[in-house]
Amino acid sequence: MPSSTAVVEVRLDHVEAEVARHDTVIERLVQSHVETKTGLASITSELKVTNDLLSDYMSTMQKVMFALIAIVAAAMGMSTFEMV
Repeated sequence: MPSSTAVVEVRLDHVEAEVARHDTVIERLVQSHVETKTGLASITSELKVTNDLLSDYMSTMQKVMFALIAIVAAAMGMSTFEMV
């Protein structure tokens, strides 16, 4: 029959192995979290650039549309300042 110290040693070895596995899992989770945060930061900066480009594009398109409306109004002989 095994002695109580042998049983305790086996149980302690098992607990130490479980702790080591948990440490490995925690390290992997932390690394994954860091990679996710880095990826999100990259996406955020790309979205900001995209939003800025879209804003510039829409502003330019608005100016073009107003210019085209003014050209059509002038071609039709209407003044843009004489709207009633």
